[in-house]
Amino acid sequence: MKTVEVAVIGGGPAGMAAAAEAARRGASVALVEESATFGGKVLKTADCGLPLSPIEGYEKRTADRLLTDLHRHADRITLIPRHQVWHIQDGRVLELSPVGGAPVETRQVRCRRFIIATGAMERIRPFPGWTLPGVFPLGGLNSFVKHGILPGKRFVIAGSGPLLPVLAHTLIRAGGRIAALVQTTTHREMLRHVFPLMAGMDAFKLFQGIYYFGRMIRNRVPIYNGAAVSRVDGEERAESVRVIRLDRNGDPIPGTETEIDADAVAVGFGLIPCTDLTRLCGCREIYDELSGYWRTLRNSRMESSVDGVFVAGDGAAVKGYSAAALEGTLAGGAAALQLGYGGEDDSESAAVQKRLKKATRLGRALDQLSAPSSGLLHLISDETVICRCEEVRLKDLRQAADAGARDIHDLKRRTRTGMGQCQGRFCGQVINELLWNLLNRQAEDFPLRDVFTPRIPVKPCTLQDLLGNSK
Repeated sequence: MKTVEVAVIGGGPAGMAAAAEAARRGASVALVEESATFGGKVLKTADCGLPLSPIEGYEKRTADRLLTDLHRHADRITLIPRHQVWHIQDGRVLELSPVGGAPVETRQVRCRRFIIATGAMERIRPFPGWTLPGVFPLGGLNSFVKHGILPGKRFVIAGSGPLLPVLAHTLIRAGGRIAALVQTTTHREMLRHVFPLMAGMDAFKLFQGIYYFGRMIRNRVPIYNGAAVSRVDGEERAESVRVIRLDRNGDPIPGTETEIDADAVAVGFGLIPCTDLTRLCGCREIYDELSGYWRTLRNSRMESSVDGVFVAGDGAAVKGYSAAALEGTLAGGAAALQLGYGGEDDSESAAVQKRLKKATRLGRALDQLSAPSSGLLHLISDETVICRCEEVRLKDLRQAADAGARDIHDLKRRTRTGMGQCQGRFCGQVINELLWNLLNRQAEDFPLRDVFTPRIPVKPCTLQDLLGNSK
C-alpha cells in the first residue's frame, strides 16, 4: 500500500495541474493514470511521422509545461501510470488494478484528500448500422489516425461539436479523403452562440478555428449543416452513409436523404463527464438541461458535496483543457491548504479564478452547441442495438416499457441493459431518454432524468484485485 496526503485520479491537464500544485505547496502526492503517458487524449500529439502543425505545436508545448511542473516536484509526487481505480474504500483508500498487462506498482493508495480528474467520454446516439465495422466515435478514429492508422479510404465525419473539425484536420494531414462533414448544427444555432464564443476566445482559439475551417475549405471538404447520419449500410463493413436534413427543431425531415459512398464513418455529439467515481463517492450532481448531461456540484475551490473529495476538469463539467488545468490548480491548492500547507493566497487564487471564468465561458458555449436534439432519437429503428455489451435492441426496450417498466432500473432488470462490461456508461443516458419517449411522458411519477446505480468494480479487474492482495 502506498500512503500519501493527496491522491489524484487521472493524468490529463486537470490531474497534472492538481498534482503539481499540491506538491508545490508541500503535500505528498500520488497521481494515478490509466495510460502509459500523461497529458490526456486532447494533448496527446500526433505520432504518425508527420511534422507538427501550428496547432499541435502549441498543444505539445502546453503538455510539456504541465510535465515540467510535475517533474519539478518529483520528490513529492509518485507517478502511477497504467493503473486504474476500480473502487474507493472508506472515502480514503483507492483500490487499483494494472491496465494492459502492466506490472503492479501498488494495489492500494491511502490518502487524506483526493482529487477526481477522470475527464470526459464521447456522447453517443445510436442509429441503424452504427455497430458495423468501419463506424467509429470521433475521438476513437482521431486516436487511430494520430497513431498512423488510416482505417479507410473515404471518410464521413458527422455529429456536432468541436471534435468534427479537429478530426477533419487530422485526417487531411494523414492523407485521408473526406467525402463529407455532416453537422447537426445550423447557421442559425451558430449565430445564437457567436457572442459567448467570441467572449471566451483568446488569440490561439480564434486562430485554431480559422485554421481548421480554412484547411477544410482549401481541401474542398463538402459540409452539410443542419443534417445527420440516418443510417450506415454495408454487408461486412460500412459501405455507404445516408444523410438526412433536419428542421429548425432538430427533427429529421422525411424524404431528404442523400447517400454518400464511404468505407469509414466517425460520429459523435460532444463529450459528457465521466462520473463513475463521483457517483460511487456520493457526490451530489444535477442534470444540466442546456448541455444535456449530469454534472458534479462543487464550490469555488472545486470541492464536492463530500468533504475532502475534489473534482476538477471535464469529469465535472465539460469546458476544455484550458479550463481543466486551471480547475486542477485550484483543487490541488485547496486540498493542500486543508492539510495545513501553503497559507492563505487570496490574490493568487483570484488570478486563477479570473482566467478560469474566461476559459469556462468558451468551453460551456461549445459544450451547449454540441448537445444533440431529441429528434435524433426518431432515427433509431426497432432493430437498432442500443446496449452493445448485452445486444439489447430498441424493440426490447419498447416491449419492457409496454410491460410496465417505468424507470431505467426496472428496464435493466427486464432486459439486462447496462449489465455489461461498460456498466451503462455509454448507453445509460440515451436509454433514459428513449424510455421517456417510449412512455410519451405520460407517467407523472417517472423521473425526467435518472442514472444507473454505481457498482463495484467500476472498471473491469481481476480476481486477484478483488481479493485485495496489496503490494
